[in-house]
Amino acid sequence: TQEIRVLKRKEKNAEKKISKMEAECQRYKANLERQKTQCNKLSDKLKETESHLTRLLTKRRHDLNRNTYGYSTRRPKRVSRNGMEESEEFAPASEEVDSIKFLLEKTIADKVSLSQNSYVYESKVVEHGSLLQSTAREMTKLNMLKSNNVNYSYNT
Repeated sequence: TQEIRVLKRKEKNAEKKISKMEAECQRYKANLERQKTQCNKLSDKLKETESHLTRLLTKRRHDLNRNTYGYSTRRPKRVSRNGMEESEEFAPASEEVDSIKFLLEKTIADKVSLSQNSYVYESKVVEHGSLLQSTAREMTKLNMLKSNNVNYSYNT
């Protein structure tokens, strides 16, 4: 009877571990879904930004071609914020460029974070699977010991 109590206690502890692992797995799945939706949103934003940049570059190229082939006005060189002369080949820094730069940096940081989170998630899923397998083996041993104990008690 003492052995049966010990085995029952071990079985309850094993069931608690299993339920904790299942709850953890559900949390990871929910987190993965949130990360996927966030990734999709960021991908959409990235596509929008890329198309916007393409339109801006096309417009800039068109303006440069028009200036080259149409009329040529010699403008004085401008001095940038850091005191260096700006070249006419580059567009002046603007809030739009700064915001696009920020969006790109944010997108890249989010993609890196998402990649790291997916790696951690995969490793946790593998760990969870191995723990479930070891728990199943322990349960099999426990059931075998129970049946041996029941057979032993009937024989005596």
